[in-house]
Amino acid sequence: MIFSRSLAVPTRVWQVMHSGPVAPTHSNSKFDELVDRYLRAQNETDVEAIVCLLTTDVEHEQIGAVKDAVHGIAAARLRFLQQFAGACFERDVPLRRLYGDGFVVDERIWEGRVTGRIGHVDAISRRVSQRVLHVFEMRGERVARVTVYQDLAAVVRQLS
Repeated sequence: MIFSRSLAVPTRVWQVMHSGPVAPTHSNSKFDELVDRYLRAQNETDVEAIVCLLTTDVEHEQIGAVKDAVHGIAAARLRFLQQFAGACFERDVPLRRLYGDGFVVDERIWEGRVTGRIGHVDAISRRVSQRVLHVFEMRGERVARVTVYQDLAAVVRQLS
C-alpha cells in the first residue's frame, strides 16, 4: 500500500517514514513494550487491557474504515467493542517498526475472519488478509493517539 502525504499523516511521522528506519534504542524499548501490549490486547479482543494503556483524552482514528475519530476512553472502548464484533483475529506478521520523538509507526499484515459486513459485501466467517499501519503517539507511559490505516480495498477484493 502506498501512503501519500494527502492521507493526513502527521508531518513528523511522514518525515520519519521517508528517511528510513531508525534502529531501536534503549528509550524505544518503553515504546516497544507499550505498543506490543496494545497489539496483543487487540489481538485477544481484550478491550479493558487496551483502554488501561490509553490517556483519558485519547484520540482513535481509523482512516477509511469509519467516518470520524473518537475522543476519550468511553468512545474508544465503544469503538473497540464494535470492531471486535465484526472480526476474529487469527495471526499477524510484523513488517517494520519506525520510531520518532514521541511516536511509533508499526506496519503488519493482519489475518483473520470477518464476521459481518464490509461495505456492500456480506462476509460471514470469511478469511481475509490486509496490511495495517498503526501510528501510535505517546504521552508519558500511555498512548495518546492511534491512527490506523487499513487496506480495506484488499479486504473487499478478497470478499467479492
